Amino acid sequence: MVDLNSVTLSGRVTADSVARMTNSGKELTSFAIACNDDYKNKNTGEWVNRAYFFNCVVWKPMVLKKGEPVIVTGKLETNTEEYNGEKRTYIKVSANRVVKVIVEKKNSDTATAQSDTQQPDNKAVEDDDTPPF
Repeated sequence: MVDLNSVTLSGRVTADSVARMTNSGKELTSFAIACNDDYKNKNTGEWVNRAYFFNCVVWKPMVLKKGEPVIVTGKLETNTEEYNGEKRTYIKVSANRVVKVIVEKKNSDTATAQSDTQQPDNKAVEDDDTPPF
């Protein structure tokens, strides 16, 4: 069996993106998205909205505004950092493709891709140990 680390998420940007440069001079953009998961509670019969939040990084400068719908494709990465003497591990999405989606409000809601940003590779920065978030 071949292992596969691939994820595709569809959601909305939770805050304006932050662009910065690493110590080695590479540009990156950090942002987070919220993905909603609606389900019906079997006991009460009511619909429940559950949101999941994902931190993402794309290795190029981008401008993403709060509330914009996006589709993010990439791989999951874990980082461990020490904060006040305590080790913390977190998972982020290292995106190789970010698509901004435009929702047209006419007779029916339809979605089309506006902008497609694709990265040629997903390389980690070796000399920059600070997390992008």
